[in-house]
Amino acid sequence: PDVLRVTPAYKALRKCGEAFRHNRDLHHESKQSEEISSFWSHSWHGNSWQKMLTLMVLYNGLPSILCGTCAALIPMALFSLGFLPGLVRVEGEQVLFSMWSLVTGFFVAIATFVLWRPRQAVFFDRICISEDNPRLKLSAILSLAGMLKKSREMLVLWDPSWSDRLWCLFELAAFLKCKTAQQSQQVLIMRPTFIGSVSLAGFFSSFAVMLAIMIFMTFSIESP
Repeated sequence: PDVLRVTPAYKALRKCGEAFRHNRDLHHESKQSEEISSFWSHSWHGNSWQKMLTLMVLYNGLPSILCGTCAALIPMALFSLGFLPGLVRVEGEQVLFSMWSLVTGFFVAIATFVLWRPRQAVFFDRICISEDNPRLKLSAILSLAGMLKKSREMLVLWDPSWSDRLWCLFELAAFLKCKTAQQSQQVLIMRPTFIGSVSLAGFFSSFAVMLAIMIFMTFSIESP
């Protein structure tokens, strides 16, 4: 039980995923637990930034979208009630539109995405396995199968190097063996690490297109 340790997900993601990029002992950031919410399996040969962005999308993406949407409803209501100014949509008519909701929702979503602190109890090797204490490190490695047995889900951050790492394949095999032996509801989730950058690119592109359309409409109406 003393080697079964977890850490809140936000501790692995804070400071732009510092734990993925710097090799220092962070064992003090973990705590003992009887169960692991999510076991993170990844290759240290993969791109650290891509892994970090993918995890942020998986853990912070939904809260950021919900907060951004709720925030966008506030200026929409204020604009509808006449408390916020608008721009003319149809020349010569009192038909107005505004960018309040778009801009507010965008910035609130970005702020939530960066500042949200997911607290799911996860196993992340850099934090949950001691780097400086050889005895604790060996005990954790020898107890890996037991950790997987106590994990509700296994999240595989897949990249081309993951399949070449024998240790990663061992983690997968051990998890599947435990799942079959226990006939449990353990869940295996595989996500390619490019999901994070692709999702963010799509989000920023959508905002840029919508903003460009609104600006174009504004100048086309004002032009003689």
